[in-house]
Amino acid sequence: MSHASHPRAVVPAVLAILALLAGCQSAASPEQPEEVEAPQDEVDDGAGVPETLEFVLPRSCQDILPPDRLDSLLSGNIDLLRGPGSGSADTVYPEGPSPQEERGGISCLFGNLEETETLTLSVAPMTQTSRAEVIDGLLAQQLNPGQTSDGVLTYWIQGDADTVPAIYNAVYPDAWYEALIFPGGRLAYEDSSALVAQMRQHTTERAN
Repeated sequence: MSHASHPRAVVPAVLAILALLAGCQSAASPEQPEEVEAPQDEVDDGAGVPETLEFVLPRSCQDILPPDRLDSLLSGNIDLLRGPGSGSADTVYPEGPSPQEERGGISCLFGNLEETETLTLSVAPMTQTSRAEVIDGLLAQQLNPGQTSDGVLTYWIQGDADTVPAIYNAVYPDAWYEALIFPGGRLAYEDSSALVAQMRQHTTERAN
């Protein structure tokens, strides 16, 4: 027998022995079925449930903005001139209560002593009926209608540096916010929009 033909003769014998051993092992130790873990009940931790917020009307102009934003606003030549907590008995508007005050809300006038730079912040609670009336009134002022990404109706005008203030209104189902800044213009409009967002954030809390 040559060396070249010897491996071919051994291979079948080796395979036969391995098959025999495998058969004996299978007979001696039958394969156990795999254990399947019982599915565990998922715990619902509330994730994915929208958070319910509740509007809380501020009673003072000292509480209409977050404390850090209010401090920033009053850090220069701007003071709280009129409105609850200002120490002044005068109304924000010379002609009488603001539309927000007429609906049970508050208005606050911030500005320099000469009132050449002013910022009026207002907020009032809303009902379904009063909300429709407020929207009609804002449209009558020919303000630009808009809508935020989360569906809040807005009414605004950019204004200018001479005569027209920047005005930004946001009408939520439960509250109406307005920021009015003079002189107006693009930067004033951006500030008014940011201030309304900060008022909203500060005047809502998680409902129990």
